[in-house]
Amino acid sequence: MSGVASEASVGPWSLDAVDAQLLALLAADARTSLRNLGAAVGLSGPSVADRIARLTERGVIRGFTVDFDWACLGLPTLAHIALLTDKTSHIEQVVDELSNIDRVEEISIVTGATDLLVRARVADLTELRQLLVEHIWPIAGIQRVETTLAVQTVRAPRFASGLLEPGPATRTTQPPAPNISAVPTGLVPEATP
Repeated sequence: MSGVASEASVGPWSLDAVDAQLLALLAADARTSLRNLGAAVGLSGPSVADRIARLTERGVIRGFTVDFDWACLGLPTLAHIALLTDKTSHIEQVVDELSNIDRVEEISIVTGATDLLVRARVADLTELRQLLVEHIWPIAGIQRVETTLAVQTVRAPRFASGLLEPGPATRTTQPPAPNISAVPTGLVPEATP
């Protein structure tokens, strides 16, 4: 690569084009060797290692994980469990109790009609019923539980690489300019002198 690398702003960090390309390559396959990463971005293996270390130190890279095929491990059923709390309990206590349940994969505090969205993996509907009846329903502060089963999960293959590509699709920290033409007449604030 020659010339000055362009920068993309992703969250609070500015990434040059090489960092963005490395992140996209690692998102596609975190096991790619430093030599192959270097060949793809035009750097040596040690230079790639230095960049990955810097991205890790800055918290951009939080870790390298394994993507399990849960069906092969006997947990083919993915349940999304929406929870409404009664607001008298601290939501942190409910989250803490949920996080100690073996089959709970992820907990999100959300906006909207519910307060929490739980991702759980189970073997079958019998195990889902056991999870709900024995572990989730008894938690103090939960007012309503609504369970949805995923019949198929499709990953967007370009999610990470699309966000990291330089150009118009790259996310910036700047909000978009307001569309004043969409504001009804008479509601546009007057300019101050």
